[in-house]
Formats: sequence, structure tokens, C-alpha cells
Amino acid sequence: MEHFDLDAAVRAGVLRSDQADDLRRFDEQMRNAPGATEERFRLVSGFADIMAAVGIAMVAWAGIVLLALAPVTGVLLPAAYWWGATYFTERRRMMLTSFILFGGFALSAAMGALAIALFIVGKSPLQASMTDLANVWAVMVAAITTGACWLYWKRFQLPVAYAAFAVAAINVGVNCVRLFLPNLPSLGVDLVGSAVGPVLFAWAMWWDMSDVRRETVRSDVGFWLHICAGFTIVKSAMTLLLGTQQDSSGWWRMFSHPATPTAADAVAVLGIFAAFAVVALIIDRRSLLTSGMFYAVPALGALIGGGALMFAPALFATGICLILLAVQWIGWRERLLRLVPQSVAAQLPRTQLKAVGPRPVC
Repeated sequence: MEHFDLDAAVRAGVLRSDQADDLRRFDEQMRNAPGATEERFRLVSGFADIMAAVGIAMVAWAGIVLLALAPVTGVLLPAAYWWGATYFTERRRMMLTSFILFGGFALSAAMGALAIALFIVGKSPLQASMTDLANVWAVMVAAITTGACWLYWKRFQLPVAYAAFAVAAINVGVNCVRLFLPNLPSLGVDLVGSAVGPVLFAWAMWWDMSDVRRETVRSDVGFWLHICAGFTIVKSAMTLLLGTQQDSSGWWRMFSHPATPTAADAVAVLGIFAAFAVVALIIDRRSLLTSGMFYAVPALGALIGGGALMFAPALFATGICLILLAVQWIGWRERLLRLVPQSVAAQLPRTQLKAVGPRPVC
């Protein structure tokens, strides 16, 4: 059982609170690791979940075709996904199916808002370009999507829905900046993008600090926020360092991938990756590492030299580093936390087993 399932059993009177804690500690002893450091989250509840998810994905694809033929039907799609979630998410708790349903709901809500905006400006959805919505309508679409994700979170308590709400809310702010500063220089756009990741990171840490043993749904919310923050922080850092692949300028840089590291950039990229590893160990979250390794491998390959032939040694070396981190995670984290002020360490997940009772607060 997951930790929040144990909490539900306590609320239902099936288990006493001390028995639930004993089960958690027993699970940690069997795994030889604190439960908090596992970063567990449910993705698939079983094969029945997979079958339902595939079926809903097929229906969703048919809905997209129907939407293209008759755009007015778009107003019905969010309601259909919401209705499906009342059974598969609220009653059955099928996680993969819940992700599919939420993805369909969020996308259909955004597409519905987009269709309304295009209708108002007199553009056909099949003929409109990105520049047609680089104005107040982009803010409106982002705001409607933000509200839809918030309502979904409040109704079904699906953690990924809250993370989507956070990303959409920040997107409203970015679009407002874009509205008032349409000709912002490339460096300014990069700086705006670099502010998004830290905001999401701080937001994720707020949720993490409210559940340092990671035993409730708050920890799952923090997990998905860290996924979003890690990707955004790494992308913006690499864009500032390396530039973009297409040498884009202005606001189009927000949609461009960072350039491939060269031998001259390799040391800096690997240094940033090492810094991300330290932060990941301290906060006990791995999102910065998993996002950063996609740039660490080509950087190491460029440093070794030899072109495409050096990809395998670079991949091997990066893989060894990740394995060492996986094996030594708890020990290295304990050493790092000794260097952190106790008032800060008190807000972070415990490293020892049997971490029961109220957390220390300094």
C-alpha cells in the first residue's frame, strides 16, 4: 500500500495511527532506505489500468478528428473527460487512465479557448498562425487553461493537475510580459525564461517542506512540480550558456532547443551538471539530474573528442556516475546535510530510518 492509502485506512478506522507508522518503518527496513528518498509515485495501477487508458486514448483520437470536422463539438470534450474522471480517477484511482483523462481535459480546454479566441478575431483554426495570437488572446487562453487545471485539481486531487495549473499560471505571467514587451531583445527573453524555473522550484519546495516524510498527496504534488522545475531550469541555463540550435531571436527563443555543447563549452556544462547533482542530493529530488544528463552526455563526448564515435564512452561514463549516485545517494546526502544549517536541514526529508514523530523545527 502507498503511504496515503495507509492514511486513508487510518481515517476509515481499519488501522490505528501507530500501526500505520509501524508498517511504514517495516517497509523502509525491507528496502533498506528511508521512504522519503524513494520518490515513489504511482503511474500504472495494473493491466486493467493500461487497457482502460488505451481505450480512452482511442476515443480521444476520434474526438480530435470530430473536433476538426465540427469545431463546435469542442465545448463538449472537457465535460466528457471530466465525467470519465468521476469514475476512473475518483472511484477506481486508475493512475495511468487518470493521466490520460487529465491530459485530454487540459488540452481540450486550451483548444476550446483557442478556438473561441480565433473566432473572435475572425480567423480559421486551419489557417491561423502563431503570430495571430501573440497578443491579449494568448493571455486569455492561458488564463482559461489555468482555471480549468485548478478546478480539476480541486475536484479530483490529481497531483499532476496542480503542476499543470502552476505551469499555466506562470505562462499567464510570461504572456503578459510578451504582450507589453513584444520586441524584447533575445537576452531579455532568455532572462524571462530563466526566472520561470526558480519560481517553480520554490513552489515545489513549499509543498515538499509541508510533508518531509513524503507520506501524503502533498509529496506527489511536489514531485510533479519538481519535474517541471527541473526541465525548465536546465533548459534556461543551457540556453543562456549555449544559445539556441536555430539561432532564434526574440520570443521565439522560448520555443527553441539549446545548442549542442562544443568542446569549449563542455567544462562549463559539466560544472553546471555537478552543481545540479549537489542541489538534487540536498533536497532529495532527482529531476535536475535527469534533465541535466541530456546535456552532460554530449558535453562529455565533445570534451573527449572523436565525433560520433565518442558518444558511447560518454554515455558509459555518465551512466557510471548515475549508478554511483543511485548506490551512494543516502550516504553522500548525509555528508552534504552536515554542511547545511540545521534550520534548513529541518525542512528537508529525513535521511535516517525510523524518522517518526514531529519534525524538528529550528
